[in-house]
Amino acid sequence: MSIPLSRPATVISFLPLFAALAIFTAFSLHQLPLPGLHYDEAQEVIPAVQLILGHPTAPLAGGAVLFFGRQLPLMIQNYIGAINTYLALPFFKILGISVFSLRLIGVVIGILTLVAAYRMAKILFDFRVASLTALLLAINPSFIFWSRQGTFVTSVLSLLTATSLFAFVLWYKTRKPGFLYLGFFILGVGVWAKLSFLWFWGGFFIAGMTTIIYLSRKEQATIGLGGKRLLAGLLFLIIGASPLLLYNLQTQGTVEEILRYLNTSYYGLSNIAFFSNLGARISNLNSLLDGGHLWYLGTTSQNLLSPLVFWLLALTIPLLALRRPSGWGGIIFLALLMATMLPLSVFTVSDFKPTHYVLFFPLPQMFIAAGLSAWSQTNQILRIPAIILALALLGWDLKSDLHYHRALALTGGYPDHSAAIYDLADYLAEQGQRPVVAMDWGFRNSVYFLTLGQVDPDEIFGYESFTQPDPGFVDRLRPYLNNSQTLYLFHTPEWTIFQRKETFRTQLREVGKRMEVVKNFSDRSGMKVFVVATVIDNP
Repeated sequence: MSIPLSRPATVISFLPLFAALAIFTAFSLHQLPLPGLHYDEAQEVIPAVQLILGHPTAPLAGGAVLFFGRQLPLMIQNYIGAINTYLALPFFKILGISVFSLRLIGVVIGILTLVAAYRMAKILFDFRVASLTALLLAINPSFIFWSRQGTFVTSVLSLLTATSLFAFVLWYKTRKPGFLYLGFFILGVGVWAKLSFLWFWGGFFIAGMTTIIYLSRKEQATIGLGGKRLLAGLLFLIIGASPLLLYNLQTQGTVEEILRYLNTSYYGLSNIAFFSNLGARISNLNSLLDGGHLWYLGTTSQNLLSPLVFWLLALTIPLLALRRPSGWGGIIFLALLMATMLPLSVFTVSDFKPTHYVLFFPLPQMFIAAGLSAWSQTNQILRIPAIILALALLGWDLKSDLHYHRALALTGGYPDHSAAIYDLADYLAEQGQRPVVAMDWGFRNSVYFLTLGQVDPDEIFGYESFTQPDPGFVDRLRPYLNNSQTLYLFHTPEWTIFQRKETFRTQLREVGKRMEVVKNFSDRSGMKVFVVATVIDNP
């Protein structure tokens, strides 16, 4: 017979979650417009701006659904869905179109992820593990600063990871089919949100089925997943992924993207170099844990203890589980899930970046919390070290969070994250209807968003090569050279991505003109990052 908690005890049991939410919200909302609006961050919500302002949308490859005469885009890139476009609509409608309302989306997603992680950890483990999971997640620098720029990293994947697992855990505990179907639906939404969610698919099905079969045999219980329920679950998965499927029925864009970069990615990485790629991905996971990858905020700060504790637990927990087989289902599931996701992630169409691992949240924090709890319960000698490690992890992350915020206030962010983009957008908006040409990546989407479409730079640089312009570059450039009102946007040499300036100057010499810088834009530390130029006749 269970004794219900009294009201005060119930409130006290939620204090760690409330503390985690308060810490996360405070760090997330502080100086929220910083760093500056990133190109990719703006890209995913430009269709939302266009829909609200009544401007025509330009769906990727024409993949769209017609709704009351408006084209609703299905994808933002061939492997990134338009989920953030539709998440942004109510925020922009209620709060207005601004960087604050855009970033508030990611903060809300982070809050929901924290709650889902806490509830799931409490069901899988206990109150102590749930509390430490929430605190470790809330104070993790990667989670905080990725949530602040949620559309930049598609942080909704963290929420989809947490809620899909939560739904499946509830199904396993209650055997209510509604939770099963909800879990499958979220899996479908996840792969539409970003194709990399397939890593989670693979990890979940391998780890989940292995754990369920093991527990079912040990407990002499049935799994409760009959053929009809499985087919119904797959139907809900298809419904969740339907925008991605419809887009490929219309354009085949995702399939073509995968085939194009099957062996070598856009950035020249070999997808068949398994072991070196796995090493890079392990480094990405370590960066997620230690928070040392956030250099663009103006500094770096690494919690070196976090990956050390994670891998120490990864080595010791299986040994402890072998010695005492009972009661280890939840933590072994988490270990198997991440151990499967890591090798599945070695394929990429782009590059190996820590931001790709946003979908791992909240798994590492839950694993660390459960692992430290397992240490303390397995051996009395380990109880005090486990408590000390937990406090040290929280304290070090807290120090990093404060360090990053102080640096961010001084720099405003480096370089594609620079707050100078706000000054540049204001300046361009003041220039009236002058043509604006982006001579490098990183301008168009941010400027369009910040000026509400008043300024829409033409990206003529071409994406085919970083070093050499494509044959059509000159043809796209020449019409602008005849208009003395045209403004050309460059990065400073050290921050330039697509090298086009020399070809630009060659073309100017051929028509008897030269480039003249009209304005430079610097970050808060005084480092020049953006250059606005025009073209004048040679004397």
